Amino acid sequence: MPADRASLSTRLSAGASAGASSTLGTRSSGRIVRLEMYNFKSYSGRRVVGPFKNFT
Repeated sequence: MPADRASLSTRLSAGASAGASSTLGTRSSGRIVRLEMYNFKSYSGRRVVGPFKNFT
């Protein structure tokens, strides 16, 4: 297991909490910017999907 993969949940939770608050003190919902996948299905190695556009 790569070291990057071991810290994935740490990076996700840190990024979500850092970007969730604004200067007004309100919380917005999180947004997925990109996906980093390792050995997903038949794709070997690291694959990056994104950046994703904003939508409602």
